[in-house]
Amino acid sequence: MNTNELLDLLKADATEISICDIMKIRTRMAEEVQYLPERYKRIYMNDLFEYLYLTFLNIKRSTKLEYVEGIASDIQQNIVQQVNEQIDIDDPKGKLLGNFLKLTSQYLIIIAKKPIHPVGMTFPGGQQIVERDGNYYCPVKDKQSKVKPSMCEFCICKDLDEIE
Repeated sequence: MNTNELLDLLKADATEISICDIMKIRTRMAEEVQYLPERYKRIYMNDLFEYLYLTFLNIKRSTKLEYVEGIASDIQQNIVQQVNEQIDIDDPKGKLLGNFLKLTSQYLIIIAKKPIHPVGMTFPGGQQIVERDGNYYCPVKDKQSKVKPSMCEFCICKDLDEIE
């Protein structure tokens, strides 16, 4: 499979998600963070949801890519598997959230080559994802990359300690 073929599949999947589904996804994301401190709840619900929703909209209105790359089948399968391990698909809202995350994470990681979390998102401890000279740096990259299930191993970010 190549990036244009994946984009076509993602666009087709995106058309299956309605605005009503988006509202249910947002509700489910709120349930996922209900026990976080209030500050981080707001960050997760506002910054992360907005980033993923805008990514979703980009998928829906995207066109053929100018630069087409081949995709190793295992990376796509591993991304889907990681999301499946994180989400309770027996819950209807959980299944919607899982589908949404599979869609947006594949797009961000494989096609857009952007971080999974938005630039500027603050993590516990106050550090943020930053961009310098076209490279992305994350304060939790090295800490979370080996944690399962985690998407960090697929993310384009480098560890924040690597900033030059």
